[in-house]
Order: sequence, then structure tokens, then C-alpha cells
Amino acid sequence: MARQDKLIAWFLLVQAVAGTATAIWAGVNGAPATAWLVLSVASIAAAVAGILSLQGRPWGRGLGALVFLIQIPSFHTPWFFYAVWLGIHLNISFGWKGTGEVGINLLALAMFLWALFRSGTPNNSSKPTPLRGAA
Repeated sequence: MARQDKLIAWFLLVQAVAGTATAIWAGVNGAPATAWLVLSVASIAAAVAGILSLQGRPWGRGLGALVFLIQIPSFHTPWFFYAVWLGIHLNISFGWKGTGEVGINLLALAMFLWALFRSGTPNNSSKPTPLRGAA
């Protein structure tokens, strides 16, 4: 497993821990049940993706990319709110007074693109490539 893949996997595990802490905080402080549920499911998905990626399982990479993908957008209006942040985020938001806000999590976008780029590489990148015709 390449060093880059390990970094992505460990970042997912850190996000799983941070997301779990955020879900607990949300539950204790009276956040809506949907917020607690979304954070819990996303944290579990991040943990599973991180563990499977460290084990070299190919669909762990895809699940990891999905975890990053759901964290990219954020919307806030008087009627609807969507944001999934597993503890670590870097957002840029654009808002209109009294009507709403649209944002992008730049860290999640960067991690999604990196994970997507890495998903096309073979899982055994640390193994030597045999020479053609070698005895």
C-alpha cells in the first residue's frame, strides 16, 4: 500500500473519531435527531472506509471518496439546512441577507479529488513489477 493511500485512510479514521465526538456533542446539546443520525452514519462510514483502506480492500477507497463527497456542499436557508462536517473542515460560504447561504468545504473537496485520483492506482503499488521474460 502506498504512503498516500495510508494517509487518506488515517485521515478517514481521524474524521471518524472527530465525527463521533461531534455526534455526541450534538446529542447532548439538543440538536435535532436528524443531525445526530447523519453524523453517526457518516462517522461509521468513515471508520469502515479507513479500516478497509488500511487492509487494502478496493471498495474501502470508494466508500472513503463517498464520505468526502457528502462533506463538500453546505446549504442554509430559513427552511432547510445541510452540512456534514466530521470535525475537520475548511469552508467558503456565500450568503444573502435573510435568504440563505451556500458553501463549499475545500478540505473535503481536496480529499475527495485526491481519493478519486488514488482509486485508479493499483492496490499493490509497493510490490515490485516482474520483468517481462525474466526466468
